[in-house]
Amino acid sequence: MDIKRRWKSLSFKVEHLRLELEDHDEKIRNLEKEFIKELAAIDIEDLPCVESKPLVGEIKQATPQVIDNLNKEPEEFQ
Repeated sequence: MDIKRRWKSLSFKVEHLRLELEDHDEKIRNLEKEFIKELAAIDIEDLPCVESKPLVGEIKQATPQVIDNLNKEPEEFQ
């Protein structure tokens, strides 16, 4: 295959890949929008893992060590 044909072939492949990437990016943007919409529709009170008890009472009963841990920055735990 001469250089002109090879260059033309590679150019078409690059264009094809660019279009594929655009398609994937568009799909991802649409899925992100749908995800955010569904996430916003979830009522956190209805989730089984969320307790409805206020944390204030638990903090008052916590040991001083637990209270100190609550005041630390996240990187201090590592």
